[in-house]
Amino acid sequence: MMAVSAILQILTPQIRPIGMLTTSSVILSPCIKSCNLDANDVCSGCHRTLEEIKCWSQAEEAVKMEIIQRCLRRQLARDG
Repeated sequence: MMAVSAILQILTPQIRPIGMLTTSSVILSPCIKSCNLDANDVCSGCHRTLEEIKCWSQAEEAVKMEIIQRCLRRQLARDG
């Protein structure tokens, strides 16, 4: 069983600045390039649903954070 702290390190979005003089940030995709959808259309790599994957590039940061939180809950439920 993976420790919660290890899971948080994997799924916590990486935040990087967009330029030197701005406080804006970009939440990077949780994709780990291990894509495989299960019977419920949930990726076994990043734990996003197909719908979440499709909307990611257009989603606002708040929505991306919600997706990340759902991914973490799915991984915790799966890994126990």
